[in-house]
Amino acid sequence: MRVAGFRCRIRPACALTYSATVRTPKDLLAVMSTSNDPDAQRTGEYRFHQRNPIPSYLIALAVGDLQFRPMGNRTGVYAEALDGGARGQGI
Repeated sequence: MRVAGFRCRIRPACALTYSATVRTPKDLLAVMSTSNDPDAQRTGEYRFHQRNPIPSYLIALAVGDLQFRPMGNRTGVYAEALDGGARGQGI
């Protein structure tokens, strides 16, 4: 794994934007703390762009056999299935 770091003090006044490309095995999904397409194809390469400045402690990355479930019109949850990752099962 290769990560290009950023230097920023951990405080709300120090906010930044970011772009990232994450490569995974094709059967895994990557999501980050920015907009994610719940219908994205599992290609093994995911691109993210956070255009709104956020504090560095809010940057998050998750990779796994993730499924999306909506919680409302604008929100939802990504998680692995309770049965250890079989697709099509409830979260």
